[in-house]
Amino acid sequence: MSQKLREIEFIVNMPMEDAWTRTFDFWKNQKVRTKPPTMENLPDGSRRMMIEQLMSFSSNGQSYQLVFKEAAGGTSIHAWVGLTFGWGMQWAKPLQVIKNLGKFLGANYKAINWLN
Repeated sequence: MSQKLREIEFIVNMPMEDAWTRTFDFWKNQKVRTKPPTMENLPDGSRRMMIEQLMSFSSNGQSYQLVFKEAAGGTSIHAWVGLTFGWGMQWAKPLQVIKNLGKFLGANYKAINWLN
């Protein structure tokens, strides 16, 4: 994973279990090669999913770490997106993927908050 991570956070209006399942479905239906996701329950009741996209013709590879927590009115999803290698325009694809995930889960586009 690159040293530089980009963070994004958004809230979806659904229970954590539904957000978790739909997120898994989102990744399963992507037309990119990924390693099987690593999924775990965390001690504080939140859940973490880590996805690593493999290198391809159009990508040097990305990593995604998603933490799901119950929040008022739904589920908070905090994501860290990293590049395996690259900079500049290489960020366009993974940042769009995570925005698409937010839209797929029904997050209000204006509520998708980039933290850096």
